[in-house]
Amino acid sequence: MQATVRAALRSVVGPGHYRETDGELVPYSRDATPLFHARPDAVVFPADTAEVAAVLDIATRHTIPVIPRGAGSNLCAATVASQGGIVLVLTRLNQILEVAPAELLARVQPGVTSAALANAAQRENLLWAPDPGSRTVATIGGTIATNAGGLRGLKYGVTRDYVLGLEAVLPGGEIIRTGGRLNKDVAGYDLTRLLTGSEGTLAVITEATLALRPAPTTSGTGVAYFPDLAAAGNAVTAIIAAGILPATLEFLDAPCIQAVENFAHLQLRTDAGALLLFGDDGEPDAVARALARMSDICAAHQALDVTTAAEVAQAEALLAARRCALPACPDWVI
Repeated sequence: MQATVRAALRSVVGPGHYRETDGELVPYSRDATPLFHARPDAVVFPADTAEVAAVLDIATRHTIPVIPRGAGSNLCAATVASQGGIVLVLTRLNQILEVAPAELLARVQPGVTSAALANAAQRENLLWAPDPGSRTVATIGGTIATNAGGLRGLKYGVTRDYVLGLEAVLPGGEIIRTGGRLNKDVAGYDLTRLLTGSEGTLAVITEATLALRPAPTTSGTGVAYFPDLAAAGNAVTAIIAAGILPATLEFLDAPCIQAVENFAHLQLRTDAGALLLFGDDGEPDAVARALARMSDICAAHQALDVTTAAEVAQAEALLAARRCALPACPDWVI
């Protein structure tokens, strides 16, 4: 990359938010995807939409690839600079701009983490439904770019189902807005859905308007151990066939159970071939019935042991087991 381009990038984001030495670039040569890595030519940390637009304008004029990046916790090599270029890290754009309970929505910048948004929504008795395993570090921009789902995906869907509108910057530096604040914003081309899941290939997201849901009254979680994955899979099939739509239905295989136990010390059964994590939320009576039915189905499909969490703390520990399958911050993810 030419010295004049490097100087132009420094002038846009400031010397303190520009990286180009080998040691500085190594952490941004990979994300959470195993076996994929490539060295970028430079890394920049813009502070606002205008700086993002200026960086993209420079890159387009000099035909330089740009790779938008959040926390780098994705599992699809979406932020690996396979052709070199500029890694555009958006973690400085980290403000929750608005939570509007009356409209069931929030406006956030892309560097806000999924956990931070979930906590802000919870304070208003609302729910941010997408729940990626790496939520403590995964950014909303990355969640939208990869159309992430998470532990609640079966019942609540994926991120695309909650994106109402976006502010984004096109490759030439033009700033656009798509969608709006209404669920019934249906006129014209659905550019919002087009950008969601595009992994930064069409535009750089700099703000998002997101739908929230009323928080469920209660939730419950259980865990079942099976001799092998086949038995766990049969139990999952039977649960769905029974007309149950749980909020959580995820399993771990034996190596993953062992890895999670070694990491988090949750007293999981490491002699099992598979672990099925199941749960539901809603009204207390409905949740209790769903958990009881899922427990019975697991028991009828070779479960070695079935336990439902009696307390909130126990339920959180069980959910932590699944999240630990992707540690919140591996030492090679920045």
